[in-house]
Amino acid sequence: IVQCSSISSSVVSTKSLDLTVSGISAGGFFAHQVHVALSSQVTGAGIVAGGPYYCAMNNLVTAQTVCMKDPKLISVDALIEILRNTYATTRTIDSPDNLKSDRVYLFSGKSDTVVVQGVMEKLEELYGRLVIEPGNVVTEFDMNAEHAFPTLSYGNNCMFYFSPALNSFTNQHSRTGTYLGEPYINRCDYDAAYNILRHLIFCDTPMNTTR
Repeated sequence: IVQCSSISSSVVSTKSLDLTVSGISAGGFFAHQVHVALSSQVTGAGIVAGGPYYCAMNNLVTAQTVCMKDPKLISVDALIEILRNTYATTRTIDSPDNLKSDRVYLFSGKSDTVVVQGVMEKLEELYGRLVIEPGNVVTEFDMNAEHAFPTLSYGNNCMFYFSPALNSFTNQHSRTGTYLGEPYINRCDYDAAYNILRHLIFCDTPMNTTR
């Protein structure tokens, strides 16, 4: 639990609680869906390797191709129109205007081969159109990381070193790459959980680098 000590915003929120959602991969897609659908209650979202609202258009093939590997086929204009029309005609989701002052943290590794970074850039574009408070949408897209939740010191190595001569993974430099594998938690000298929570709930608590 991260304790917060300051709150500042030029846009006044009508939400009574700081209720945020976070997730990675399918959980990242889900966290974003919850944020949009329940925007009258949810105040922010932290998303690692997810994608934009209704990207799949109720089509499993689209979900497994366009929404993971082929972001050029994702139209943010179309998705926002669907979002607004869904609210206006069915009221099965909350008003997208509730997102205006929300806080969002997006993480995508440059080497993600499962949900490529372009998909997250589409999500950034969507949030950029819905959240109007300056600085409320924060991204970390510069890390050379695979499809995993990054930590300071827990999980698989962020990078691997492969020695063809030994036909094994070693610490000897021969060929390098980013590591992809269970449990999809990689130690990348980056505390994603802390950074997400710090941004979402307005913390200014210094990071404890021993975690």
